[in-house]
Amino acid sequence: MGFQIKFTTLVRYTEEPGVTAVTVPRRVRTIENYAFFACHSLTSIVLPPRVQSIGTMAFSYCTGLTSINIPRRVTQIDRLAFDNCTSLPMLTFEGGPDRPFPLPAQYKSLSIREQIALHSLYVDRFQKGSMTMVTLYRILCTLLGNGYREPGFLAAVERACPFLMRYAASGDAAAFRVLLTMVTPDDEELEALLALAAEHDAKESYLLLVNEKQRRGLLTEGEKRL
Repeated sequence: MGFQIKFTTLVRYTEEPGVTAVTVPRRVRTIENYAFFACHSLTSIVLPPRVQSIGTMAFSYCTGLTSINIPRRVTQIDRLAFDNCTSLPMLTFEGGPDRPFPLPAQYKSLSIREQIALHSLYVDRFQKGSMTMVTLYRILCTLLGNGYREPGFLAAVERACPFLMRYAASGDAAAFRVLLTMVTPDDEELEALLALAAEHDAKESYLLLVNEKQRRGLLTEGEKRL
């Protein structure tokens, strides 16, 4: 029972009676696929600071897990690593004074999958196909609207425009307001965004766009009566 380790790879952890919290030995660098799969009794896992990768379904179905740290050196978290961790509210990614990640209050509304995807984006290891673009846009808008302004994150936001603006215009007014300070749509794009906001009944975004049209002297008579 306990840890099965080969060199610096944790191959498998086998549950021990009465043990609910474990600390992975410091020499471990890799958490192998399925290493903690279905360890239902564990509520807390502490990973060593030099862990670099977490394998597929490594912690899946750890249904009692409520706490786990992700060391700042982790650059790869494979698919379904935390699938069906039904008691885990959020992950804690460790950072440093120069790169704090994440700011917990800003991440409570994100799912575990989204937190992992954003972490991958943050360390520049985001891979196409690991999540839908709509999910990515929702992540970016949630953080943008909550005031997250880390330079690497803002660079990702800029790369996602103008598609991100279209997503935000359809219902995320907080993020859309910020995006309008970062990107200036031309008159044709402004009309397209206005139509999109109207289609989705996104009233706050619609009014922001109407105000922008007014500033440019482009309001129609109908829009002036709003």
